[in-house]
Amino acid sequence: YGHRTPVELGADARDKFRAAAGHAMLLRGGVIVAEPAAGTDELRGYSLREVARHCLRNAGVTDRGHAMEMVGRALTSSDLPFILANVANKSLFDGWEGADETWRIWCDVGSVSDFKTHHSPRLSEGDDLDQIPDKGKYKYGERTETQETYSIATYGKIEAITRHTIINDDLDALVVIPRSHGEMAARKVGDLPYAVLTANAAMGDGAALFDAAKHFNQAAAAGAPAMETMAECDRKMGTQKDLRGKRRLNIKPRYIIQPMALKGTSEVFFQSERYADSVAEATDSSLAATRRNIYSGDTFQRVYDGRLDDDSETAWYAAAEKGRRRTVTVFFLDGVQQPYMEMQAGWTVDGVEYKVRIDAGAKAMDWRGLFKNEGA
Repeated sequence: YGHRTPVELGADARDKFRAAAGHAMLLRGGVIVAEPAAGTDELRGYSLREVARHCLRNAGVTDRGHAMEMVGRALTSSDLPFILANVANKSLFDGWEGADETWRIWCDVGSVSDFKTHHSPRLSEGDDLDQIPDKGKYKYGERTETQETYSIATYGKIEAITRHTIINDDLDALVVIPRSHGEMAARKVGDLPYAVLTANAAMGDGAALFDAAKHFNQAAAAGAPAMETMAECDRKMGTQKDLRGKRRLNIKPRYIIQPMALKGTSEVFFQSERYADSVAEATDSSLAATRRNIYSGDTFQRVYDGRLDDDSETAWYAAAEKGRRRTVTVFFLDGVQQPYMEMQAGWTVDGVEYKVRIDAGAKAMDWRGLFKNEGA
């Protein structure tokens, strides 16, 4: 066979090949690609080694030599690292976006610009308006201020795509592992707000988040969601006072947050228009299910998360409408609510290394829109 001098392709042709090769790898790895680039189908049968060889040819670099040498050359002298990075990054986001996380249902989202400890003032509601008589003077209102402190942290992981990965055509290292890192990032962010609930740490006033004596947001009678326990939740949240203790706030619970262990019995209660009662006021002689369940239907949005089962299979929580009352806020660095991937040539490995990170934190910003029942 005669020697063939490699011909370097133009930028446009190389861009098309990079897009098609990347999409072909993703499809082989089971990632859905909405609109595959032209030429993707032709490349779906290519192994990673064959893609590396084509990258060298496209760059005008020889593809001859031992496979390990050829792949090593492709990792340093062609578009192969760019293709690998793009595939890994898309796999990362496929895992991130596909994760079933529940915190966004009931938590607010905030942004910070650095990793310092931040202070958020919590102002009391203003005084009621005074009645002003004819030619009477207006008075200045008064407010009380306390504050909450919070910060974020970095969470991450590093992995490598080696020459062995490419020669062995190991798509798991290129697609499955980055996808799992996306899922891990989503899971880590989801851990943060639920840890706020279960840790019950001290708030800015020194009392625990859920404190029956000081914050009046913990049930006196423990029990699963039912008429009596929901009525207590409704009453305690609705009768919370402003920081100066001058007036009631009429806060309404919107989300009922529970461990998976309670889902079956809880949904029976919330989806039942009527409930059984054994007291004398029941309207029929057999004391059957004749009383109306005022908490049925969509009065509350129910949230079930297995993280809560790790702490308690009976305890449940309620939260006010997000955006209207400050409850738990998840903070991100500069508001970036996605994981970030960086890739570089490997030093400790023969290949390329990529690093996945996300910067986030969570904090209860007020206790008056939160409620806890230990369950029974």
